[in-house]
Parts: sequence; structure tokens; C-alpha cells
Amino acid sequence: MSDTRYAVCCKTCGHIEDKAWEPSTGETHSKRTNDALTPQGHVPIYCQKCGNRKWQRPATKEQVEAFDNRARQEARAVELTSRDDFDGLFKVPEEIRAAPEIKRALSNLLGPLDGDVLKAAQQNILKVARSGMAADSLTWIDYYDRAVQKALAANKKVAA
Repeated sequence: MSDTRYAVCCKTCGHIEDKAWEPSTGETHSKRTNDALTPQGHVPIYCQKCGNRKWQRPATKEQVEAFDNRARQEARAVELTSRDDFDGLFKVPEEIRAAPEIKRALSNLLGPLDGDVLKAAQQNILKVARSGMAADSLTWIDYYDRAVQKALAANKKVAA
């Protein structure tokens, strides 16, 4: 995120709006443009995600970073759940009790792995699963993805 990016944040759900909107006329509704939002620009009356009317102007750097991180998590989760890896299902540790979308992501993460890398990834996944934290599916997928990436990085260090 650049420091010059101006945005507003929904006070209820944290949705960030950083594009200007054309104001509504008597005949048309307001619509989003591709122009960057400025302090003088128009924003929608209602949040496009939750429907609330309370905007914080301007959004803080932390709010924008949290929104961008959530968008990154959503994109990665869509990527990991968009296909099936049948062989990967057999590599998911039996101890993992998770929602179907999480197991599908795990099967896609573990599917291409073999040998010591697979064992390290499974151990890391079990550590995450045993953490006892409460989180939504996107967070679990993100943590499992990071656990597998950590196993891959450790394997590259050993191989070098």
C-alpha cells in the first residue's frame, strides 16, 4: 500500500472503499468508477459489504493493511479450493477435523509433496491444528498454507 492512497473504512465491517463513485442523479443510481478516491470524492451512502452507513474518513493505514491482508487470504483460499487433488486427500492427517473447504485446501497443499517434505508439512499442520485457537476458514487455510510453506523452506535449506 502506498502512503498516498486515500480510502474510507466502514466502521462496522472494515470494508475499504478507495475508488470514487459518481453521485446519483434523479434518473440513475450512483456507480463506482476506476478513479482513485480523494478527500473531495464521493463514496457510496451504504457500505457495499454490510449495508451500514457509517464511514471513517480517512481509513487508517492499519485498517487498509488488514483489508488488503483479508483480500489476499480470500484469493489464496479460492486458489486452493478451486480444484480437487484426490491423492492429496490421503495425505491429510486423520487427526485433522475440519470443514470440507479446509480439507480440500489441505489436499491441494499436500498433494504434490512426498518424502521428508510431506512428513515435515504434516507435522507442521498438526501443530497448527493442535493450537486450540478459534478462527474462521480463511484464517485456518492461511495458517495451514504457511505451515506447508515453512516445511518447503526448511527442506530447501537442508538441500542447499
